[in-house]
Amino acid sequence: MGALASFWDRLLDLLYPPRCLGCGALNHWLCPACLASCPNTDEPRLVPVDANNASWRLPVYSFTVHQGVAREAVHALKYEGRRVLAGPMARCLADCLPEGYRGARLVLGVPLHDRRRRERGYNQSELLARALAAEAGLPAVSESVRRVRATPPQVGLSARERVDNVRGAFLADERVRGERVLLVDDVCTTGATMAACAAAVAMAGGEVVAGVTFTRARAGADS
Repeated sequence: MGALASFWDRLLDLLYPPRCLGCGALNHWLCPACLASCPNTDEPRLVPVDANNASWRLPVYSFTVHQGVAREAVHALKYEGRRVLAGPMARCLADCLPEGYRGARLVLGVPLHDRRRRERGYNQSELLARALAAEAGLPAVSESVRRVRATPPQVGLSARERVDNVRGAFLADERVRGERVLLVDDVCTTGATMAACAAAVAMAGGEVVAGVTFTRARAGADS
């Protein structure tokens, strides 16, 4: 299925050359000028994680803030079926991570619940994770963590409600035991989803060394 989808994506690119989502420039989904205009986030957001009777802060890196062409790219990848955006977006993720990816040994996309994945046809975070893994020369393991509880969308929830909404929503298996994991998602708002997924990995004996997203909501945002 993945190879067939990739073939059709390449064929469509030949028939209908990509245009930048920001300015319409030919032959780019995200042109260099529009990417250069995206504001840097500088420091990672430190997200509190609780698991195994311990607490720590997970650094979550983001390429830019959730606005303008970056927001359009997330929406197009997530809701419009523009899977070809995963490649250029993942290159941006690689650029915003520290050298050595904090010692990560595998890359994992935040999982969707099976029902939502069937509805959408794919998991945008998994696409980003696989593209980033290819950039980094690391393996991507897509099914080692599952979303075992369907949760309502996080949009519109307060920070406390977001934490409660995703608590216990993920379950990791033995494939993450002893592994150092880089966790990938499309957007970070409060970091509650990243924290819940990192806690599941920790309870299975692994360690999420960092998270990375394409965009980050501004402080105090709830969408």
